[in-house]
Amino acid sequence: MIVVSGREIRDAIASVCPNYTVSEDADGQLVIHTNMREIADDTYLDLQMTPCDECGVRIDSDIHKEELGMCVECSNKYFDHEGGE
Repeated sequence: MIVVSGREIRDAIASVCPNYTVSEDADGQLVIHTNMREIADDTYLDLQMTPCDECGVRIDSDIHKEELGMCVECSNKYFDHEGGE
């Protein structure tokens, strides 16, 4: 088992992508969002990020605009694309 200090991880990530966010998946695993998009082979662009109006997760500003202020997951729930009525 490998144990790593959370501060060490955050400091290392922040040194290369200061706009990162961290979340947890359904299994409790750490998910690191760099907020960067690959634009060429191993070349990344920092994305313009905006928080979802519903859940607060930071998302690409273009998606925020397209989904009326929400992330895709919240938009799907709001517009009931998940098999509801």
